[in-house]
Amino acid sequence: MKKKIVATIIIVVIILSMFSMLPISFAATEDEIEQSIIDGIEWLAGMQNPDGSWGNGWVIAKTGLAVLKLIDYVKEVPDIDSWTDPNYVYQSNVSAGLDFLFREGYYVNISVQTYGDPDTLNNDKGIRFTGFDDYETSVALMALGATMTPSLTVTAPGPLNGVTYSDVVQDIVDYLSYTQRESTDARGGWGYEGDPTWADNSVSGYAALGLGYAQAFGATIPQFVKDELTHWIGIIQSPAGYSYYRPPATGWPDPYGDHLLRTGNLLYEMALVGMPVDHPNVTIALTYIENNWALGGSSYQRAYCLMKGLEAYGIEDEISVGVTGDWFNETSTFIVSTQNPDGSWPSDPHDGDYPYPLTAAWALLTLERAVAIPEKTPWGMKEDARELLVSHLGLYDKHIEHDIQQAIWHIDKSMNPDLWVDDSHLVWQHGNKVFDEEKLAVKELLHIVEWKNPPSDAVDMAFEVIEILVESDEKLATIEYDEALPYAGTNKQVDHQLELALEEFANAADELATDKKGHPKYDDAINAYNKAWQHAGLAIQHALK
Repeated sequence: MKKKIVATIIIVVIILSMFSMLPISFAATEDEIEQSIIDGIEWLAGMQNPDGSWGNGWVIAKTGLAVLKLIDYVKEVPDIDSWTDPNYVYQSNVSAGLDFLFREGYYVNISVQTYGDPDTLNNDKGIRFTGFDDYETSVALMALGATMTPSLTVTAPGPLNGVTYSDVVQDIVDYLSYTQRESTDARGGWGYEGDPTWADNSVSGYAALGLGYAQAFGATIPQFVKDELTHWIGIIQSPAGYSYYRPPATGWPDPYGDHLLRTGNLLYEMALVGMPVDHPNVTIALTYIENNWALGGSSYQRAYCLMKGLEAYGIEDEISVGVTGDWFNETSTFIVSTQNPDGSWPSDPHDGDYPYPLTAAWALLTLERAVAIPEKTPWGMKEDARELLVSHLGLYDKHIEHDIQQAIWHIDKSMNPDLWVDDSHLVWQHGNKVFDEEKLAVKELLHIVEWKNPPSDAVDMAFEVIEILVESDEKLATIEYDEALPYAGTNKQVDHQLELALEEFANAADELATDKKGHPKYDDAINAYNKAWQHAGLAIQHALK
């Protein structure tokens, strides 16, 4: 997308002044961004309290975001792969912060809800944190999910002592699944404790982000939670594309007026439930952001919320905003140019706790584009494959055109809604047809690869689509296997089917490593994933008899 061209520095300064978007006229350089992060991290680590926390109020949220940032910074440090490495300069800060969070966690009873069962660990418990409602529990989940250390055990004193990180994260997910609202004007969102009729897209934005980090960690999010969040998206998005604070029926949809902040939350929620980037709800939200861009007023939380939504969809130059046209240039310049000499930042309107550690965490997370990218569902991956094929229609000769059309036809048959329970699960009696149609689509695409002297871009496209389809089928089989695994040991038939499923996963890996006419044996790999899916499903069937 073409960027706006500015004739002179004077004109740039005038425009910036008029729209109050950026205090300087040039985009921050990579070196300036890197130095800003170094200075900010050092300042933030120095603000940690003796008990491991940050701040004076809302300490769970501030500690969670600070720990999240310090964990994320590992990727910038040479020769350090994990926050657990004793050579990591901020390892003790992270450990102390995590211990503080663990000390503030405790169990609560949960039960089956109207739209589903939140209790994935079957212990009738969830974990929440002291502090302010689902806000702070969600932020704590972000930090714990970012650890990516499921096998570690909590050593901090308190109710969670001795529990694995894996079970802690899952029980927090179960708690948030339990507290997801069900009343008409709040359904699918999250809100303040004690009021089942309250949900807003500030609390809900952090709940969704916490679930995103948990999913990346490996936790299970019940499907009904995503289904209900989809319902919430439908009632919280305005016809203009932006996110209300609360649904209009509540009588006060936007008392705070920061549509951009909450639209960033909205985008992340859409990505979490698997809406593709070309979904009408997504495109109208992006159009609103493009047409109403603003980062003035020292809103670092707004910058963070926009970043997480745009990053979730991999948006780079697909929208044109502000003076430079590049959303990250606009955002990073705003953050770098307003940083204080000591590494801190001026107060965000949402952070009243001097010296503003929450503001610093928002600024730093934004500069490093730190966010858990929601995984594509198998259905979403097939949508991507189909979209890529459609984009190449009309570009090649009649033979390749025919192959593309046939591949699309088979993918459409594989996406017959009657074969799907939801975006990640197939109907048990007929799900094998999805794999069969994928195999036929792959065969059509291999015709392109095997044509004599085919166009290189057609070959690249064919391989990309094939790999998407194979990965989506692997994911379908893996999801089924993961859901069957808890039944291991219940009877011999279950264990036998699980063993057969593992053999088929190994067979698929062998087929993908075997060359046939210059490419892997993709169709045979899909066959193996089909069998793995069937064996895992049979394990579940035997367990439930």
